[in-house]
Amino acid sequence: MNTSELEQQYDSLQWEHLHPNFLKVTLIWWGILYTTIAVGLLLLFLFIPETRLFEVMVGAAGLFLFLLTWTIGTTIASVRRSRYTLRVFDLLWEQGWFFHRKHVIPFNRIQHLVVHSNPISRKFGLVRLGIYTAAGEAKDVSIPGLTQDVADQLKFTLSKHISTEDAKH
Repeated sequence: MNTSELEQQYDSLQWEHLHPNFLKVTLIWWGILYTTIAVGLLLLFLFIPETRLFEVMVGAAGLFLFLLTWTIGTTIASVRRSRYTLRVFDLLWEQGWFFHRKHVIPFNRIQHLVVHSNPISRKFGLVRLGIYTAAGEAKDVSIPGLTQDVADQLKFTLSKHISTEDAKH
């Protein structure tokens, strides 16, 4: 099989995308961070006279606006590009736009599964499925932006594969 046939086969998989509310949740978290940074900059300019130079304030504001715009743009692109699919022997998880990552998680490497949530995600009815593998902590994968039902179904499906793989060995 040549590379173009493999790419065609890869693209023809039935991919699942993250829930649309996940973009809102992610932007809210970024909003909290950028609001904190903005307040810090304002306090810096108010209480430290040396920073009140016009050039410093314009430069800081310009950098802040550039980073804010970049973050919003890359977050939207990243969330839209994030997806997962189950195959016969593994789970594929893709995420990111600027820094694009593809994970292949063989079922026989999965150790356990955990559903996580935080207050903002819960408000939008979303959770994150943590997949812990035998590869170690650095290789663990987390799929965010799932509804509780989808996460439970995915966890159940993956658990069945884990049990099946364990029974074979």
